[in-house]
Amino acid sequence: EGTYRSSELRDIPKDYREFVKVDGEVLRIREDIKGRVRFVYANLIEEDSFKPFHGRFSAVLCRNVLIYFDPPSKKTALLNLKNILRRDGVLVLSSTEILPSEYRDIFKPFKEGRFFFYRRSEA
Repeated sequence: EGTYRSSELRDIPKDYREFVKVDGEVLRIREDIKGRVRFVYANLIEEDSFKPFHGRFSAVLCRNVLIYFDPPSKKTALLNLKNILRRDGVLVLSSTEILPSEYRDIFKPFKEGRFFFYRRSEA
């Protein structure tokens, strides 16, 4: 729906606030922005789920999911996510999910303000 309590987005950088409309204690993603968002349900460890989407996403939000995977499944999921991202694509995880250095061949961390994100690695 693109609706959030203001407390959920209190730490977003000011540059990004132009994308939301304030409605009391609720923030709503602007309609023109929501129209550019695609939500996809897929099996993260099944490559065939992702083939139609290779290279088509600018960003993927995958929060509080990878923590439940064993290391081989996590690596498969990360490779699948890398494949659907554009070359400059960004993976967004939750603040508690830090990718260990063993996955740096797939994603490289970068910091924007106080937030960490991951860019696909070209290695």
